[in-house]
Amino acid sequence: ILGLFNLIPVPPLDGSHVVASLLPGTVGERFRRIGFFGVFLLVLVMQYGPFLRFFYFVVDALMYPFEYLINAFI
Repeated sequence: ILGLFNLIPVPPLDGSHVVASLLPGTVGERFRRIGFFGVFLLVLVMQYGPFLRFFYFVVDALMYPFEYLINAFI
């Protein structure tokens, strides 16, 4: 769950570094400069109910194959 959460493209999370490297030079630099405000944005997004439901849906969808694999060996 932490790995998926860390890929959200909001600075200071790692997903923002991926997005910044894919953007053209000047746009990527501007995106990197907003890193300080990303912390506040991240706190606000985490309080937003639909985001939490979507995030848990993605986590559940990704966990199903792993649970199946683990149960196959048990």
